[in-house]
Amino acid sequence: MLSTIKQRNLTLTAICLTHGHADHAGGLDQILADRSVPVYLGDGDFDLLPLKPSRDRVKIPKDRETISVGNLKLEFLATPGHTPGGFCYRMRRDQEELCFVGDTLFAGSVGRSNPFSLYSTHLRSVREVVLKISEEAILLPGHGPATTVREERLHNPFA
Repeated sequence: MLSTIKQRNLTLTAICLTHGHADHAGGLDQILADRSVPVYLGDGDFDLLPLKPSRDRVKIPKDRETISVGNLKLEFLATPGHTPGGFCYRMRRDQEELCFVGDTLFAGSVGRSNPFSLYSTHLRSVREVVLKISEEAILLPGHGPATTVREERLHNPFA
């Protein structure tokens, strides 16, 4: 990731974690050693991180909070269920829209609820948050292929 940022002459302004599991937060320590940026992580997921950044680097996003990154609008969507502090990150530019959904939703499925007691909360996050954004939005799961809201509304058994 750091080499891509350098090669493309990009400016890293923040790290947005959908949740704290190691397969989504791996390498965080290396990036933070190279770049002094905030880490957005939902409340309740800090203890899940394999390597913990200093608390002053961690920013707990607020549901529906929006920040600008260049000409993009980034909206934080609270989607607890896969983990207690799960978040999705919706990006919009003009009429284009995509959403990084982590393990909240996969093409044709959902991630497991961790702990299982969050299962109903997880389904509510999928049905009332993720699948309520515009049907043309591209969804980028943490594993597997990209999909769209329209496709998931039509074919996902958890919709």
